[in-house]
Amino acid sequence: MKNIFILLLSIVIGYSDTIRFSSLPMDKSPKLFEQYSYMLRYLEKETGDKFEFIHSRSYRDLINKFKNGKIDIIELGPLPYIKLKEQYKKAEPFLTFNAKDGNPYYRCEFVTTEKDINSLLDVDNSKKVILTRKLSTCGYLMSELMFQDVDNSLNYLDYIYVETHSNVLINLLIKENSVGSVKSTILDKYEHFNFKKLAHSKPIPGFAFIANKENISKEKIKKIQKAILKLNPLTNDKDKEIVSKWSNNTKYGAIITKKDAYDVVTKAIKVVKIPKEDK
Repeated sequence: MKNIFILLLSIVIGYSDTIRFSSLPMDKSPKLFEQYSYMLRYLEKETGDKFEFIHSRSYRDLINKFKNGKIDIIELGPLPYIKLKEQYKKAEPFLTFNAKDGNPYYRCEFVTTEKDINSLLDVDNSKKVILTRKLSTCGYLMSELMFQDVDNSLNYLDYIYVETHSNVLINLLIKENSVGSVKSTILDKYEHFNFKKLAHSKPIPGFAFIANKENISKEKIKKIQKAILKLNPLTNDKDKEIVSKWSNNTKYGAIITKKDAYDVVTKAIKVVKIPKEDK
């Protein structure tokens, strides 16, 4: 009888009454809170559950809070999710969000403004390679994979990290003899600059909601899925109005994450070793 009581108590403690959500700290705290508060209010109305936005100071802070049970759902890109899953098996993606074009997948694109660079075969150590963050999927990982496809490697090239995809494109406009890797969905916003495309990766899933299965029940996850999946903002004006103030990562609809969605990233990790030290 005592053991049954302890089991029931652990279940009650394990599932929080309030669902705690956090995103990658890609902007200042007040702005992030505003972007996601509209979505969380919608989820409260649709599911009947309470939601709380938890600010994380850094990627490391976000992951530590998630693994320590202080956050129930986080929003991550593919590579950060795979890295998290290696450390914490209770992490499970359950919604993958669409880009503005309605596609839940994107590609990493190598681009340049140089007229004499027409493919990655033209890139040597006299050229500057501009990358986002080290743990961005389009950062070292997919960039190195694309170079390996032409029998080259970032290890032999002069590369730098500039944090954001937009910064990559800005650097390409001001730095001579440079190439860079960015998400196709970001590149589309800058198409008027006529960047020359050199190579692209296989399709990669977009941002996803990752549940801490230790903290949140399947029933609650299903209610969140139902609430998000019923919205078709790209074809329905009423739904478009509902999501109009949501973050860019979440305002274009979503799909249930497919089981094989991350295969391309998982395979890339097996053949690409990301340097631990920053260059």
